[in-house]
Amino acid sequence: MNNGGRCGGDASLATQHWVVPMLSSAAASIITGIALVATRYVVQETDGLTVAMLRYCVATACLLPPAVIFYPIDVPKKDFFVIAALGVLYFCIFPWSISSAMRFTTASGGAIVLACTPAVTLALAAVWGSEAW
Repeated sequence: MNNGGRCGGDASLATQHWVVPMLSSAAASIITGIALVATRYVVQETDGLTVAMLRYCVATACLLPPAVIFYPIDVPKKDFFVIAALGVLYFCIFPWSISSAMRFTTASGGAIVLACTPAVTLALAAVWGSEAW
């Protein structure tokens, strides 16, 4: 039944289920684009390793103390090395690679490559059989 354009009931709840993730995704994309443009600008004056180190050292200094206080770390020792290796890969090697590559490409080209990363990851996982497509 038509309610005269008034929102209410299930319609507003259904809208909330897709609006918040959509807005979050758009905000993350905008922030990533701004970070790539800033990285492209800064990397002309310095190298990619310095940019990556500064970005993640400042983030670690800000986030580690509250994380240790409010979320005690309870990781089994057998998993610690694997988690540390993945952390180094994603928070050291990947940003350094992106920052270094931004010296040789435009910000829009770097943004396209970065935007394709999830699709490439999904395709590789499907090829290796660890993701059902």
